[in-house]
Amino acid sequence: MEFRGYIAVTITFIVLALGLRAQATEISPAMVTLRDRIGGGNIVTHLTGAPTAQLYSALKGIGAKLGRMNSYGWRDLNHVPNPKDFDRSMFEAYQRGIKPIILLEYEGSYQNLEPPQLVGPYSDWYSAGRAMANRFQPNGEWGRENGISNWGATIYSAINEPDVQATIPRHDYRDALAGLADGIHSVNPTLRVVPGGFGPAFAGARVREALNRRLWTLVVKELVSGP
Repeated sequence: MEFRGYIAVTITFIVLALGLRAQATEISPAMVTLRDRIGGGNIVTHLTGAPTAQLYSALKGIGAKLGRMNSYGWRDLNHVPNPKDFDRSMFEAYQRGIKPIILLEYEGSYQNLEPPQLVGPYSDWYSAGRAMANRFQPNGEWGRENGISNWGATIYSAINEPDVQATIPRHDYRDALAGLADGIHSVNPTLRVVPGGFGPAFAGARVREALNRRLWTLVVKELVSGP
């Protein structure tokens, strides 16, 4: 299917496309503005304080309210979820007034490590989805531990730019996203789950046409279905 060769949708556009109800637990859809759906990144969970100050300043400077938060330590070598890897960065984002879009990072080169770190089956990602949603949804575990109400992550994503290396088996990629989404929605069906962004080299007329016509579901269906 030629469509997949034209994918150039970054996470920001996916959020614009699918985030209509992303903040339903905090803001009614009628109150959500375009500015509420604009953000940038990358906020990485292993850096806080001075290394992230310029990024937060830039986000605030353009009036953005969202920031993509990437974790490279969200699970251990045995694929056991480690949601607390996000804890410090979540608190900093709260202090800075930026709502995180959680990204569970994985790239194809991990398959070549010693020992190899494969993307993992549906069940691994289902467990990760449940762990992340339980901890970081508004009024979740993290919010209760920190005395923070009605604030948290309502948008979750995984596997950034899989098309750049293009080495992750497609069925494994689909199963990973399906597991993540099902795990998150088993905790809270109002939370949103989207693919990580795709590389800029694959821009094309069909994606632009789909976006212009607001065919959001078509875009996402094509992203995860393959030939």
